[in-house]
Amino acid sequence: MNNNFELKVLRVGVLASLALSAGLMIQQFNTPEATHFETLSVERLNVVEADGTVKLLITNTERFPVTEEVNGRVLNEDRNTMATK
Repeated sequence: MNNNFELKVLRVGVLASLALSAGLMIQQFNTPEATHFETLSVERLNVVEADGTVKLLITNTERFPVTEEVNGRVLNEDRNTMATK
């Protein structure tokens, strides 16, 4: 193979890979449609604001924050003692 042919093949390969990379990058930045779940199984779900403030906390009884602080407050410290009565 001569050098001119090799250079042409190399240039075509580089351009093709650049075009493919650009296409993939453009596709990644498109906003996806909203995701829909029929069923979502979790033990704990925290809905938080952009600043980290917890707005909604959905848990099962095992994962409920008994001594854990949520937004600087301890929630239901006597919850375990109430459940055993």
